[in-house]
Amino acid sequence: MTTNMRQAPEPGETAEITELARLLPPVVCPDLPNDRQLALKENLMREIRQDPAAGAAKTNRVPRRFAPSRRFALVAGTAAIAAIALGVAGMLTGGTADTGANSPAEGPAAQLLNRVAYTVETEAASSVRDDQFIYIEMMEANLDRSTRKLDPLAKRQSWMSVDGSRESWIKDGGPSQDPNSSPGFSVKNDKPSLNGPNYRYLESLPTDPDALLEKIYKETEGQGPSPDQEAFVTIGDLISESMLPPGLGGALYQAAAEIPGVTVIKTAADATGRSGVAVAREEPQWNTRHEWIFDSQTLELLGVNAVQTIAENGIKVGTVTYASVTIARAVVDEVGQTP
Repeated sequence: MTTNMRQAPEPGETAEITELARLLPPVVCPDLPNDRQLALKENLMREIRQDPAAGAAKTNRVPRRFAPSRRFALVAGTAAIAAIALGVAGMLTGGTADTGANSPAEGPAAQLLNRVAYTVETEAASSVRDDQFIYIEMMEANLDRSTRKLDPLAKRQSWMSVDGSRESWIKDGGPSQDPNSSPGFSVKNDKPSLNGPNYRYLESLPTDPDALLEKIYKETEGQGPSPDQEAFVTIGDLISESMLPPGLGGALYQAAAEIPGVTVIKTAADATGRSGVAVAREEPQWNTRHEWIFDSQTLELLGVNAVQTIAENGIKVGTVTYASVTIARAVVDEVGQTP
């Protein structure tokens, strides 16, 4: 892996980070015991002193480990630890250490995703029963290719068997009282995968961000226009269309922070018009940019957009070609039940 010694911040980078820090709420961390602080400090300094080339030689892929300064920031909770982190940051930007300047783990997008990971709330208890269902209610729309405009938002409901042993139901549009009315269809997800998970499958995924990202790359190999874009889209589907077990949500956001090419859009809006800040990745082969929009204050996920990046077939740059907003997630006892 080729790394660079950064002599000074990239043009505009300082301003972007400052603006991002202004837009987002501060991270509040609990104080750590003194012995834990010392252990973290020693671990941090040990990682800084390590020769990065030694680790890189073990694999042909770019290592996706956290930069020491960012990993440390996630657990720093006291003034003493914060001072150490600031000192390390100053040393890296001053060019006295190998920063891995090409690493995605150092930019504004990574900072935003790690704040989201820290603040994301657990959406389901670990006591979910096998005979229950995960209810997801969404509003979504696709581009009408004839009018080149986004269709009106339509309701999409799903009742997915927790362990995949029961018939699940997906319903597009219409009232929720009768899941067996048309349009709708039944599915059985007893052979789950990343592209069609059930809750028990999600519980089996690693919550270590590095191990999780490696699994995502491996299981989606050969899909999509590029491995990085397919990983980003896969994570986007999971965070927007699933109920995530404890620990998995934070791990997914941390994993996404390590995908190359992820950027921040300071002003974005979901399909209902709610404004926020977005994390995005553009795929040239698809002429598309995928965006995850978050509330600037709470960091709650508002929606997911796909946006045209190159004018073609009468579709202008900036046109939203797909949009979704997640309305509700719940654990229910039977198909057709809503929270």
